Amino acid sequence: MSSKQTPGLSKDETDERIKQALYYLTRVVQDMGIPRNIRRAASEAVRVLMDSGMSRP
Repeated sequence: MSSKQTPGLSKDETDERIKQALYYLTRVVQDMGIPRNIRRAASEAVRVLMDSGMSRP
């Protein structure tokens, strides 16, 4: 098991969870009713998830 994989989940399940997280984080980023600092943190989380998602073998 890779150190980046969640224990107990297959690669497909892990990828699906990341996809779901990206969906919800993107909704937070686009919602102008949410404070700017929260949207900024969500945007950073999206960036990190996208970078780590691309570098997985």
